[in-house]
Amino acid sequence: AAHDATAQAHMRARRRRERSSAAELAVFLMLSCPPLALLLLLLLLLLAPLLHAESDDTEGDFALRLDFRGGSHATFEGVGALSGGGGTSRYLYDDDEAAQQQILDNLFSPEAGALQILKIEIGGDTWSTQATEPSHQHTRHDLNCSRGYEWKIAVAAKRRNPSIQIYGLSWGLPGWIGNGTEFFSQDNIEYQTAWLQCMREAHGIEVNWIGLANERPLQPTGEYVAAFREHLDSHGFAGVKIVGGDDTGWKVVDNAMQDPKLFENLDRVSSHYPLAMGGYLSADKRAALAAKGATRNHSLPLWASEDWTLSVQTADWKGALRLAEMLNRNVAQGGITCSIIWNLLFAWNYLFGYAEGPSRGEAPVGGQGHGLFYAAEPWSGHWQLRPAL
Repeated sequence: AAHDATAQAHMRARRRRERSSAAELAVFLMLSCPPLALLLLLLLLLLAPLLHAESDDTEGDFALRLDFRGGSHATFEGVGALSGGGGTSRYLYDDDEAAQQQILDNLFSPEAGALQILKIEIGGDTWSTQATEPSHQHTRHDLNCSRGYEWKIAVAAKRRNPSIQIYGLSWGLPGWIGNGTEFFSQDNIEYQTAWLQCMREAHGIEVNWIGLANERPLQPTGEYVAAFREHLDSHGFAGVKIVGGDDTGWKVVDNAMQDPKLFENLDRVSSHYPLAMGGYLSADKRAALAAKGATRNHSLPLWASEDWTLSVQTADWKGALRLAEMLNRNVAQGGITCSIIWNLLFAWNYLFGYAEGPSRGEAPVGGQGHGLFYAAEPWSGHWQLRPAL
């Protein structure tokens, strides 16, 4: 018994030394190599929900079990980034060819960015935050699939990572649609379908997801979404899934719970900036949504379809830590299965929103703005990989 007690005392002392050494190593990494420290922090946060300690004595031996079965949790669907909303990638194609390829490699090659989803703006000839992105259909009888640059980014992403999924969303529409007064109209259904056909037939891109509208005060009805679904199916786009919401808050969930056609024809429900602005959907509402999905054999997973932070302070390690916090909290607290980062890259003039001008040593020559990547100086060819990426 005395021998066993001595052995246990030695074991406890050894573990205290190990914990102390681990703490010292953590402090050393934070001071000397922030990127590695951030990587280790992310790994620990991701593994934390999977760790289960079983022990009668916290100072004694314990069994460590890793459970990757997922239980009742929804399947994690990935991390994406958004080009658009609007004109955020404008300067990319003013860079020379070599710089363009290096930037795109860093964003989309599986060895680098490894994003699972690319969300792009469907240009609508309207001001959409930083600029106006051109429409594929200025008028009812005018169709040009080569306008703009978002399709080029999608082609480049698919070339580097064929498994990346593409998600399209309109911020605005040309004035001819719905006679300029009705956003959710048959004109819009045909307009969105024409864009899908452009992506497929002109650019070889199969779009996986399509939203209904970005941050509109009035949301579409179940009748409209059902008509959209039927039109997509009858025109060869049965595989394209519909994302509802794309606004702050979770009004789309309340609407879907009350409108059977809306519930049945949406594939995902989404919110913008739930951690920073709109809040997470309550546990009661998540449970009610899941229960209704079980009875109808049609679940509606939650997405953060635009997220990160609306501060321009995203270029440094504080921005990277904020992104790490958001990605983890969205899953652990919000039950969110996919988070899409706004935005992909800062490639617009600093005079416009969500950017700040160059000053003495505080920002690059072209200014500093929101984004995973810096490419706002096409005249110099300078680009910069941001800590968050």
